[in-house]
Amino acid sequence: MTGFVPPGCRTCHDALREMYEEKHGPLGQIDYYGWLSLFAAKDPYRKAKLNRVKRERLQAVVVDLQAQLYAGERVACWLGTAGLTDLGRYELSDKRGAVAISMGSVHPSGWAPDSDNTELLIREHIAVKPVKVANAKGGAPRKREGALVAYDEIYKDGHRATQDTQPVVARRVSAQCGFKVSYDTIDRALKERESKTSN
Repeated sequence: MTGFVPPGCRTCHDALREMYEEKHGPLGQIDYYGWLSLFAAKDPYRKAKLNRVKRERLQAVVVDLQAQLYAGERVACWLGTAGLTDLGRYELSDKRGAVAISMGSVHPSGWAPDSDNTELLIREHIAVKPVKVANAKGGAPRKREGALVAYDEIYKDGHRATQDTQPVVARRVSAQCGFKVSYDTIDRALKERESKTSN
C-alpha cells in the first residue's frame, strides 16, 4: 500500500524492515499475506511463505516497535486531509495494535484493521533524551536559547517540512528541553536567529 510518505516519516513496514535487518540481517521480500499472518492463529489464506524462525523474529520486531512507541521513543501517525495525525503512545500497545503494526495500516476513525485502512507511518528524528541546556531560569532570552537548541535537535530541516502543528511543535520542544515552552517563544527565537543571520 505504499503511497506518499511525508518528509520526516517512513512507512511502518520500512521501520520494521530496518529493525529486523539491524538484528538479523537481510529480510528478503515479505508479501501482504506474510504480514497478515504474523499475529493470526493460522494463515487464513494459506498463502504466507514465512518459515517459523522468520515469523517469530518478525513478531519480536513488531513487539519491539510497540515498546518504542509506548515509551515515546517513536511516534506513529497517519496522513489524512488535515495533515499528519499522531496516534497516542498507548493506542497501539495491545494485540490489536500489534496486528495494525504488522499490517502497516490504521483506520482513521479508530484504527481497527480492515481493508479500508490508511497507511501507518512512523516519524523519524524523535528525540529520545533531553538536550543538556543551561538552566532556563534567567529570563526569556535564556528560555528562547534553550528552546532553539531543542528545536534544532528535533527539526533539522524546520518543522514545516514535517507538517507538525504549532501545539505539537511546542509539546515536542518542551519535552526535549525539559521545561515548558510556548510556540510563541519558539517562533520568537527563530525570528531572532533569522534576523541575526540576515544582518
